[in-house]
Amino acid sequence: MPPRDVYRYRNIVEVTILDRKGTTMQEDTIIQGIPILTGILFLIIAFVALLASALQVLVFCKICSKAGYHWALGLLILLPFANIGLPIYLAFADWPVRRELRQQSQLSG
Repeated sequence: MPPRDVYRYRNIVEVTILDRKGTTMQEDTIIQGIPILTGILFLIIAFVALLASALQVLVFCKICSKAGYHWALGLLILLPFANIGLPIYLAFADWPVRRELRQQSQLSG
C-alpha cells in the first residue's frame, strides 16, 4: 500500500492542471453540456414554429372556404410573397359568397 503522501501529491497535480486551464472539473462538465442544451432548444423552437405554420395554413384554408373560394387557396400562405398578397386579396376582393348573396337579394327584392 503506497503512503498517503503519494495520493496527496497526485491530487495536487490534478488540481494544478485544472487550474492552468482556468476551470474546475465541475465547470468543464457544464461547458461540455452546452451543445446538447443548444440542440434541444433548437428542436423545441423548430417544433413550435412548425405548429404555428400548420395553424396558420389551417386558418387561411378555412377563411378561403368560408369566403366562397376553394380551400386550397389558403395553401398560398406557405409561399414567400403570397403570404403578404393573400390577406390583401381577401380583404379587398369581391367574395363569391357576397356576390351570390347580392344576386339573391336582387332577385327576391
